Amino acid sequence: KGNEIDEAIGPNRPVTEKELNSSISLDAINNPAQALATAQIKNRQGQAIGTVSAVDVAPDGKAEAIHADVGGFLGIGNHRVAIRAGNFVYLKSRDLLVTTMTKDQIKALHAELPPHG
Repeated sequence: KGNEIDEAIGPNRPVTEKELNSSISLDAINNPAQALATAQIKNRQGQAIGTVSAVDVAPDGKAEAIHADVGGFLGIGNHRVAIRAGNFVYLKSRDLLVTTMTKDQIKALHAELPPHG
């Protein structure tokens, strides 16, 4: 379930300044739980960080946090972390969440407990 545009232009292409200038804050996204559900997560260097597993939405309808599956390979060894929405911008043209955090910063986040049931 990759992003077709990223697959066509190369999966590790860095995010350009022009793209960052056209990005939008997560505060500006209507219905973020649905709008961001299929987004890929990368850093500015274009390295894949993970995939969106859920979006926490505040009572005012704005995204509060992105729950992401990170660190694994083909679903093995990954863990889920929550990252504050302020750490991202969104590139709608690429369905891409770009984080300012490094892979090491994200690895250092505590993994969430798996849901029961």
